[in-house]
Amino acid sequence: MAKTTIGILLLLLCLLPTSVMAQSGGRSGGGSFNRSKPSNSPSDRSSPSPSRNNSTTFREDNQFDSSEPVNLGGTEAIIIIVLLIMLGGISAANPRILQTLLLGGTEETNQVLPRDVSNDRVTVSKIQIALYATARSVQNEIRQLSETADFNTKEGLRHFLRESLIILQRNRDAWCYALGKSEALDRSVAMEKFDALSTEERMKFSVETFSRVANQRMIKKDYQNNEEVPEFIIVTLLIGTEHDKPLFQPIKTREDVEKALTACLAITATYLLTVELLWTPESDRDSLTKDDMIAKYTDLIAL
Repeated sequence: MAKTTIGILLLLLCLLPTSVMAQSGGRSGGGSFNRSKPSNSPSDRSSPSPSRNNSTTFREDNQFDSSEPVNLGGTEAIIIIVLLIMLGGISAANPRILQTLLLGGTEETNQVLPRDVSNDRVTVSKIQIALYATARSVQNEIRQLSETADFNTKEGLRHFLRESLIILQRNRDAWCYALGKSEALDRSVAMEKFDALSTEERMKFSVETFSRVANQRMIKKDYQNNEEVPEFIIVTLLIGTEHDKPLFQPIKTREDVEKALTACLAITATYLLTVELLWTPESDRDSLTKDDMIAKYTDLIAL
């Protein structure tokens, strides 16, 4: 009878909520590792090809007329020869300017992708910062940003990354621990690496109470807060870019954190592929104690 009673008590103790079970987590982001495309590539242009059977000339009202044959006089022929010579000189000096003139628009809108964007080498970067819980506004700011972010466009994704980095920089006085690494990989394995890093962080949450990834949104409110005094907030950024070299050196000091955030702020929409932001506790009513952090975030380095 005594053994049965002890067994029941042990079972009840196992079922009681602990401080670890109350740790909520949030997740947001979007993008993919698909190859980037030029903003205005020749293949995307919809202008029709000229017909071989139709010739074109100018009328007096400066409009094209494809019904009349071309009949160039001596002056017109000289002008055309001079223009061809000028175009040849431009082409020799700067082929991209000639491409712009022939395709229309500006040089910026018709630019060819840089070599490190068009190859199959990409970079996966991780920045993780633990802040003292005195920076309570961080959770609300991140949540609001995640709610309104546009994950369907490169510019929207870049804005989301930029604002996330700014939130962290505004609260630099609360930084206490950090880690970070940037690694160049083949595109074929980059997604697996990125997903593995994301899964590793999500498994540290007891419950994911907020999630907005691409167009999927989920919010849970029926989780149990613990009664511990909040001590820390941990924010993790995972970033995939077209760079074929690491963006920053492994983070070991506060200076390294500053350099890593600055490097990520410089990422342009052309180079940005995917971003994921994770944070815990997700709720400002939840807590993460030092014991919890030591147990789950063993790699963090004190700043």
